[in-house]
Amino acid sequence: DAVGMSTADGRHYYQNKAFSNLFGQIGPSPKDTLYVDSKVGEEVFETIMAGNEWTGEVKMYGIHKDVLNILLRAYANKDKDGKIISLVGLHTDITERKLLEERIRHSQKMDAFGQLAGGIAHDFNNQLNGIRSLAELLSHKLENQRLQEYIQHILTGVTRAAGITQQLLAFARKGQFKSIPVDVHRLIKEVVQILCHSIDKRIEIKQEFNTKNGTTKGDPNQLQNALLNLALNARDAMPGGGQLTFRTETASLNQEYCTALPYEIKPGNYIKISVIDTGCGITSANLDRIFEPFFTTKEVGKGTGIGLAAVYGTIKQHNGTISVESEEGSGTTFNVFLPVELNEVERHISNKTIRLAEKPANILLVDDEELIQLSVCELLRDIGYSVTGKLDGKAAIEYFQDNWQKIDLIILDMVMPKINGSETYQAMKKINPKLKVLISSGFSFKGEVQDLLDQGVQDYIQKPFILEDLANKVAEILEEKPS
Repeated sequence: DAVGMSTADGRHYYQNKAFSNLFGQIGPSPKDTLYVDSKVGEEVFETIMAGNEWTGEVKMYGIHKDVLNILLRAYANKDKDGKIISLVGLHTDITERKLLEERIRHSQKMDAFGQLAGGIAHDFNNQLNGIRSLAELLSHKLENQRLQEYIQHILTGVTRAAGITQQLLAFARKGQFKSIPVDVHRLIKEVVQILCHSIDKRIEIKQEFNTKNGTTKGDPNQLQNALLNLALNARDAMPGGGQLTFRTETASLNQEYCTALPYEIKPGNYIKISVIDTGCGITSANLDRIFEPFFTTKEVGKGTGIGLAAVYGTIKQHNGTISVESEEGSGTTFNVFLPVELNEVERHISNKTIRLAEKPANILLVDDEELIQLSVCELLRDIGYSVTGKLDGKAAIEYFQDNWQKIDLIILDMVMPKINGSETYQAMKKINPKLKVLISSGFSFKGEVQDLLDQGVQDYIQKPFILEDLANKVAEILEEKPS
């Protein structure tokens, strides 16, 4: 313990080495100079002068004038006549322990938020998928122009709602579906191109790339959305104009630095992406809540409070971390740390041409949502496929057991009652190791989608999907030659 002693009238006269290391050399009146809150110092002094021991946590100024959390035990030494001859304080520095406890509490709270957000988003996505699919089917079948306009309004609303669920899924860390090398510098340039068409011209955008290896691993769409969210947050903080800077550099994080960061991260080599604005800044009271879902300081109608929560979830899902530095009136800096990836970035070319059935095929649709069953089955039958629908994994396995030789493709939901998508896939693969599967889901639990893709599942489509995109993927998978 760090020991400090005072005379009966409160004048400091002794301190051991541990005390000096914590507080330095202090003045004659510690109750006035050592305590952050002088009223607490007075309370401690009065308690022990009354002959009672004082024990509790207090905040004191450290040797560098930093604030320390101290577990204090203070009492009075008395002579044989009961007269106070000295005052003793035993000080234990619990600052790091308090920081760790706060990190754990914050992490548990964010995990609880994530579980809630993920569950809501999954159920909401299924309903949106049914609404969108049925609206698209109506659009294909109706010729009345006025009714077509109504349908387009429905689809627009579904698209906006789906955007909110995607942000919820990102926060819940259930939205990363790809795991490929990603060029961070290219992502930043794409974000800047988007901003140039939508941001106030009074905001100057700067790009400072200070790392040679700007490659990480993950989902490029998720990461781009995260950077875009940070940029839009910076834009909103500069209504009168200012400067927005994207800066990258290499950061080698040791254990000590990782422990000091507000969110958990492992030591190693990282790309540090800083998004810096010269805006209004964030109050200290709001900094601790900045990544909570639905927390916003913006006016009603100006923000949902999901954007930064989605950023937090995305970065954590990519094995990184994020911190924020800000002072009210002095701008804000968000620092994103993403692991360095040594493999080269693959170049992907997308094909947007609609693919229709070129030859007959039998498809097994496994999804517990009746709206999806109705719309997807009808679409696939309209374009020339034979489709059988099953509402749960158990029924699907039983059907597949008797009919596997004539099933060309399985469209499989991940989250279902009785038996989930992963278990259904494993059971079917034992029956036919060469089966072709298209996973359909709003999110994956603990990376199950990626695991199944690694095990041989052909592709994945995210709910709520566009029926044309589903038709394209089905055609592409059916045309693939068996490996």
